[in-house]
Amino acid sequence: MTLTASRDDAVRFALQQRLNAIELELQNSKRAHEDAKRSRVEFIANISHELRTPLQTIIGFSELGASMAHSRAGHGEYADMFSDICAGGQRMLSLVNALLDVASLSSSGGSLNLQRVDLVELIDSVVSATKNQTNNQAKTQNRAPALALSFEHPLEPIWALVEPARMQQVLRNVLTNAQRFAANTGTHISCTNHPVSGISITIADRGPGIPDNELEAVFEPFFQSSRTRDGSGGVGLGLTVCRKIMSAHGGSIHAANAPGGGCVIRVHLPPSVDTQDGAPSCSQR
Repeated sequence: MTLTASRDDAVRFALQQRLNAIELELQNSKRAHEDAKRSRVEFIANISHELRTPLQTIIGFSELGASMAHSRAGHGEYADMFSDICAGGQRMLSLVNALLDVASLSSSGGSLNLQRVDLVELIDSVVSATKNQTNNQAKTQNRAPALALSFEHPLEPIWALVEPARMQQVLRNVLTNAQRFAANTGTHISCTNHPVSGISITIADRGPGIPDNELEAVFEPFFQSSRTRDGSGGVGLGLTVCRKIMSAHGGSIHAANAPGGGCVIRVHLPPSVDTQDGAPSCSQR
C-alpha cells in the first residue's frame, strides 16, 4: 500500500514539474512575441517619422515649381514634371501616415479619448470637406467636379461616445475608396440609430464592387483586390486602419456588394448615448 502511494506521489510530482515547465515555456514565448511586436511597431514608427520631413519638403518644392511653371509661358512640360513629383510624394506620404496610424493603434492597445458627439454633424462635416476638396482639385486641374455624394440622416442628433478625429478618419478613408472607383456614378451615405442594435453608418457606391471571396481580405494590411492591382487601389492600409479604429470603439466595419452593383461599407457602433442619461462628455477606453 505504501509502495503504491509513493509511486502515485512520484507520478504526480513528475506531472507537476512538466506542467510548470510548459507554463514557463508559454510565458517566455508570450514575452518574446510581445517584445517582437513592440520592436516592429517602434521600427515602423521611427522609419515613418524619418521619412515624413523630407517627403513634406519634396511635396512643398514640387508644388512651388508647378505653380511657377504654370505662370510662365512655354514651361508647360516643367509643370507636368513637377506635378508628377508632387503626386508621387503625396502617395508616399499617404503610405507613411498610414503606417504611423497602424503603429500608433497597435502600440496604444486601442486607447481612445472618447467624447460625446453628434454623429450627424460629424458625418456632415466630413461630407462638406470632401466636396470642397474635390471642387478645389477640379479647379486646379481646370476640369469640372466629378463627385456625386449625398448624405441621408434623421433630423434629430445621433449621440455617441467616439473619438471625433478617428471617426472622421474612418469616414475619409472609406470615401477616398468610393471616390477612386465611383466618383462619377455617385456615393450615398446614410446614418440610422436603433436603441438596441446600435448605430449604423452605411456608405454605398456604384463602382465595380469587391469579389465575394475578398470581402474580408480587403481589411488585411497591404491587400490589393484583384480588381485594383493596376496601382489604382492605393497602398492597402486605409481599410486596415478603419478596422483597428472601429475595434477600439467597440464597433465593427464590414464590406458587402449591393444587389444592383457597387460596394457597401457598413460601420457599426454601440447604441447611442442619450442626451438625458447623464453620460460623461469625455472618457477613456
